[in-house]
Amino acid sequence: MTKILDGTCGAVSFTEPFTRTATVRLWSPVAYAHLHKKPPGQRTAWHRVIEELRRLRLLKDDWDGDGAAAPAVPVVDTAIQEAIRLRNRYHSPPDRVAAGVNGSVVMEWIRGDRILEVEVLAPSEIDYRQGGRPLVDAAEALPFD
Repeated sequence: MTKILDGTCGAVSFTEPFTRTATVRLWSPVAYAHLHKKPPGQRTAWHRVIEELRRLRLLKDDWDGDGAAAPAVPVVDTAIQEAIRLRNRYHSPPDRVAAGVNGSVVMEWIRGDRILEVEVLAPSEIDYRQGGRPLVDAAEALPFD
């Protein structure tokens, strides 16, 4: 009988009764991430995007001088989670991040005359649009190159 003990840093299997010969298979999340790194420029670009999103938490109502609602912290947090999800799927970072006048957060990818928009309206509501056409998920249009 084989028992497999699984953890965040790997798996260890032993054959019962426990003997001196045990098979140990370890994997490291750090080593795995190292094998699948993006070029340094893209990591830096994604870092800038997430920092820009974090800065949106500091906006106050009427941030544009025309009465625009500031994005609520949970909306910004959802936008950050979506950005991380897209980054982890190896998509290119958005070209633009902005607060919407209705309290939303918008990320845009612009390629020539084509625009992909991801708009976080509420913590549980994200709209994906390409050229004004609704999409189910940004992954439907990405990579957008």
